[in-house]
Amino acid sequence: MRCKCSILLAVLLFLVSVSAEAQLFRPFTTFRVIRTEHFDIIFPRESEQTARFIAYHADNIYREMSSLLGFGFRGRMPVGITPDTDLFNGFYASIPTPSIMLFDTPSDPEWTSFPDDMKYLFIHELAHAISLNSRGGGWPLAHRIFGNWATPALINAPQFMVEGVAVYLESRSGFGRANDPLSRQFLRQAIHEGRFQTPFQASAVYDIPRQWSLFYEYGGIFSLWLVENFGMERYAQLWQAMGHTPRFSFSVYQSGFYSFFQNIYGMNFLDAWNDFRDWIAISGIEENPNEVLPRRHRFFTERKDFISALAARGDYVFILYGGESRIGVYNTVTGNIRRFTTNSIFSYDIDVSQDGTTLLVSGFRQTGERHRAVVTMYRADTGRRTGRSIQGLYRARFSGTALWACEETCTPP
Repeated sequence: MRCKCSILLAVLLFLVSVSAEAQLFRPFTTFRVIRTEHFDIIFPRESEQTARFIAYHADNIYREMSSLLGFGFRGRMPVGITPDTDLFNGFYASIPTPSIMLFDTPSDPEWTSFPDDMKYLFIHELAHAISLNSRGGGWPLAHRIFGNWATPALINAPQFMVEGVAVYLESRSGFGRANDPLSRQFLRQAIHEGRFQTPFQASAVYDIPRQWSLFYEYGGIFSLWLVENFGMERYAQLWQAMGHTPRFSFSVYQSGFYSFFQNIYGMNFLDAWNDFRDWIAISGIEENPNEVLPRRHRFFTERKDFISALAARGDYVFILYGGESRIGVYNTVTGNIRRFTTNSIFSYDIDVSQDGTTLLVSGFRQTGERHRAVVTMYRADTGRRTGRSIQGLYRARFSGTALWACEETCTPP
């Protein structure tokens, strides 16, 4: 009876801690629990195989990661697994009580390369669960009194470090975004174009345009650079320091995290950031003094929006700004552009019919907190929906005379 009560309590505490995210499960879902040394793995029947896989690896991953950083978390960590959403993702919820959620669905092979997607997703979220529970000085006592509201690392760590430690730890095996050539090229392109972000910008305090992945790439590769050049011990000391009360200064780069960094590494953070930029940059790139395209065709090099996908037909180029779920229709003859928005919360792919009259837009819609993949058809001239859409389809193409042609190997981003 005591065992059954403790399992029921673990499930109830988990659902309370992620009250809004509980909508990630279908109504009337029944749960099972696998208890390990440090975790309560909570899942419905459909995700039992994934849950057993995570349970098999979880404690070993925790021991290795807490050993690297020099600290762990108190108590037990609930880990929820849901198969009821089409978007591959996960998150760590710090407040009011810590918990991890994993989305049990296939990932997009174009995103990055992992030997096992779910294992490395768990590594990423567990890195948050450990690193953000850094507490020193009087903070452990405050944590016992006020719970997880007393989390100084949430105040001290800039966003590029919050995601940077998770990306670095997911990449220690040689896979992951810190080792992904595409992620590195993103930073190298920014350096070449004179758009390499400042630490303040890479913290997502402000950025124009807003790019949700900015701090993953900057933070992950910067963390890799720190460890390769100064060792893991200092990097762990930096995260241990972020569990203390921050030093305040009216100068951003002399307060909080940046003052901890200077004390531990013995150098100004901006100097380290510049050294990191020089390390990742490609040298010897030849400049072409002659303009390749006439003025009216410079649209793509002058735009600051993040372009997710392109399609072309005749004189028109169709541009998808995925993060904003907007489509631009660029006339290559006149240089004019018109825009319309899609009805997806996040769009990631487009295709245009052979006659250029209709578009297929692949994206996600939400039911509660659950993401649903859907392909929707739009008129190319007005941006209005034609009334045709397919639920549960990740990506589609026009093919010959067929209206819909599903790419069966497509997976969500």
